[in-house]
Amino acid sequence: MRLLRRWRAASPASSKNIDQSIVLHLSKSRIPGLRQLKYAGRFLSPLERGALYLCLLVALGSLIFMAVVFYKNNVELVPSDGGRYVEGIIGNPQYINPLYASLNDADADIERLVFSRLFTRNAKGEAIGDLAQSYEVSADGKTYTIHLKDALWHNGDPLTSDDVIMTFNLIQNPDYKSALRGRFMGITISKLDDKTLSFTLSEAYRNFVRLLDFGIMPSAFWQAVNAQTMPLAELNIKPIGSGPYRFKTLTKSKAGTIRSYTLERNESYYGSKAHLEEITFKFFASAEEMVASLNNGQLNGISYVDQASGSTIVAKNSLEYHRSALNDLNAVFFNLKSKNLVADKNIRQALALAIDQTSIAEAAAGPWALPARSLTPASTPGAKDVFQTDKTKAEQLLDQSGWSKNGSVRSKDGKELTINLLAPESYKTAAEAVLKSWEGLGVKTQLTLQSVEEIEKNALANKNFDALLYAVTVTGADPFLVWRSSSEANLSAWSRTDVDQWLTEARLLNDSAQAAKRYEAFLAVAADDVPLIPLYWRAYVYPQNKKIKGFALNELEDSAERFSNVTDWYINVNRRLK
Repeated sequence: MRLLRRWRAASPASSKNIDQSIVLHLSKSRIPGLRQLKYAGRFLSPLERGALYLCLLVALGSLIFMAVVFYKNNVELVPSDGGRYVEGIIGNPQYINPLYASLNDADADIERLVFSRLFTRNAKGEAIGDLAQSYEVSADGKTYTIHLKDALWHNGDPLTSDDVIMTFNLIQNPDYKSALRGRFMGITISKLDDKTLSFTLSEAYRNFVRLLDFGIMPSAFWQAVNAQTMPLAELNIKPIGSGPYRFKTLTKSKAGTIRSYTLERNESYYGSKAHLEEITFKFFASAEEMVASLNNGQLNGISYVDQASGSTIVAKNSLEYHRSALNDLNAVFFNLKSKNLVADKNIRQALALAIDQTSIAEAAAGPWALPARSLTPASTPGAKDVFQTDKTKAEQLLDQSGWSKNGSVRSKDGKELTINLLAPESYKTAAEAVLKSWEGLGVKTQLTLQSVEEIEKNALANKNFDALLYAVTVTGADPFLVWRSSSEANLSAWSRTDVDQWLTEARLLNDSAQAAKRYEAFLAVAADDVPLIPLYWRAYVYPQNKKIKGFALNELEDSAERFSNVTDWYINVNRRLK
């Protein structure tokens, strides 16, 4: 050792090489092991140790960040099969039968799940094929040829054109008293083969396929049932359909009323198989009982909630409140036959510009109303917002018309600008919001509230009003039924030959782009003439537990239509690489 130390002292460079040789002799790896690293702190200053710890922390954070970025960019959550959904409904099922289901909400909800239809609607409200694989329309727009998908009834039998034809004939037969009969007057059906059939219309109608949303019934079970015995058939309660869900079981009370009804997933469904294994409906006599069951955790959702019962829901944060626009348009209608000030278009335009639909919808019904700035549902070709809020322009219009504002009320030639507003008693909050908007413009507004019966008997029958806050239903995205000059729903008595022509042409054209041009022209004229001011669409509010995912419908024609995309609903999820 003495000689070694002397040699090191004599030759420092050689000493360094010897140290390396000794270290390499003791450890084959040039990288320090964990046992060696634990002594590192003895040879580092406090500043060096702090720098080392900081570097280690930055490295760890970088690794975590890269892992999170990788997960977000490369891993996705996808719906997985499984789970059970329980929903509360007010009422009881009686006829889960496409001929009669529309008369009872409980029947309609179950019928939508059990039976398939030729066409349904997507999230945008557009008609899409359900049982219909494809279809063609004749050059004159009067014949629709429909090709069916390969589908099976819940008992395993194939669905054919004969089933569609039998269902259609039962609907048309007055002896069966189907609520759907009125929509198919003058239409005939023909079989081309087992998977192809055709409908022939007396006149062209662009929205015809939207009417083909009725459930198809199996002819093997129903063809021999006559009109007198049909209401007594057990199939009304234990139906056989071809939809995404099939009847499983039901329970009854001692009095014989159905208390719960369970459907199971149809494993042989021709479309995308549903994720949820079961859907159970529980039936209640009142909204109070239904909400109480929701509060107790016995339900995952409820079919309907109004403002009164909605305020009694306890666990609001655990629910997703879906809102979909219904086709009920609430608006202020001006009587264009009136000899009062509403006959002046400039005044109507100013009154319309003073209205803020968003604030009025919120004041009128909160979540149960969606602002309306058009006269057509969003699913109508060419639909757009044409009624805007511009209070400055409203002021200018009245100023230019000679209505000067001295104090709080405008006047002209010594006459105050006064509008009489009539509304049903149930519309009091909305009417007061309209009144406030107009009075802020300097328009004196005299509000009268009456019962619906009084309004229908006097104001509507005799056109005895200036401005009326009321609701009309724009059915099937077809404005023709409401806004044509001769329509009873045209409460303003608005009459224009060009509008009638556009609406007529739009409903006959099979080309949606051409139909859109007609509707756009109609909306532009309506925004200029202002026969009415749209305020809000009634909204369907659908509370569901947040664990239920997949609901995605912006517009509904009826509450049962909420199940149109039920096969997309899910509870469970899987993770997978993209």
